[in-house]
Amino acid sequence: MKSIYILFLLFFFMTNRNCINAQIKAGVIQYERKIILSKRNNYGIMFTSDIEMPKFEINFYTLSFSDSTSVFNSNQNFDDQGYGLSTLAEYEMNSNTKARKIIIKTMIETAYLSDTLPPIVWKITGNKRKIAGYNCRKAIWEKNDSTRIYAWFTEIIEPSIGPDGFSYLPGAILGLASEDGSIVYFATSVEAKKMDENKLYIDFPKDKSISSVSYREKNKKNTELEFILKQILADILWY
Repeated sequence: MKSIYILFLLFFFMTNRNCINAQIKAGVIQYERKIILSKRNNYGIMFTSDIEMPKFEINFYTLSFSDSTSVFNSNQNFDDQGYGLSTLAEYEMNSNTKARKIIIKTMIETAYLSDTLPPIVWKITGNKRKIAGYNCRKAIWEKNDSTRIYAWFTEIIEPSIGPDGFSYLPGAILGLASEDGSIVYFATSVEAKKMDENKLYIDFPKDKSISSVSYREKNKKNTELEFILKQILADILWY
């Protein structure tokens, strides 16, 4: 009887091994982003005494991906909460070459950025948490002497992808946060599905593009940009 039970267990694990070890290579991840406005100095917006100052802003995003390409943009099926100023960017990234394209829309212009994702050196820790039903591990990026970025990733979703084009981890980033907690992304759902590679792109005219570095330098010298817009652009281009 015992030998039959052992044979049954072996048969079960052999026939279900692919399911247990299956990795997601394509699909759609939904994210919620929360910005604590007081920690961002309310983006310089002043309120009159009779208007209650919003405490935070919530935006919703979709990350559509295959094993090589991902597109990150705002999810129009949900209503943003707050100022409504943060849904300004679309990202397209090749997870193999790290080539990226970014479209940033402001009240002044629409900018097209094209370059390679700057290298990010993550330190993977032993901390774990569950996000959207997936066990995730915590990683830390020391951006500079005073700033750290935290990410929670799962290796079950194979491509190296994440919000705002973040990458360089062995799996998908389902949680992302600035050190002070002022900007936080968390995945709310993951759908594994076959994706049409021909539809994974953003509408991007190559002849109008500049690099991220050039765009930052241009904005530093642009006197037309208000303080509020400069701060929002800095939060879109984390790195």
